[in-house]
Amino acid sequence: MNDAKLLYGQILLQSEDKTGALAVYKGLEFFGSQAMKSEKERQQVETAILASIDLASAMDKPADVLESCDIYLRYFPTGPKVAEIRQKRTMASLKVDASVAPPAPAPAAPAPVEEAPPAAE
Repeated sequence: MNDAKLLYGQILLQSEDKTGALAVYKGLEFFGSQAMKSEKERQQVETAILASIDLASAMDKPADVLESCDIYLRYFPTGPKVAEIRQKRTMASLKVDASVAPPAPAPAAPAPVEEAPPAAE
């Protein structure tokens, strides 16, 4: 079943349906990670997570990248791509933080300069 979903995701990518492909990979990432009983299922889920990260990065969806990185690190803490995933997570986190940061306040107008009264002679 997971092989079919991975194949479907690839087909969607080939037909330029990135949103559909991301949805397929995210679904497998979420539902597949809850039922990993064999090494094959673990590899399928890992493939889906890595595809989600790469595709969400290409689509400039840092929140999705961040979520997928967290899932990868939770289920594959000693995986071969941990260092790479941590880097991608950091970059996505910075983008998410920048997108939700409040705008900087406008600079205050300078105080009016008062002229001194003329000196009495």
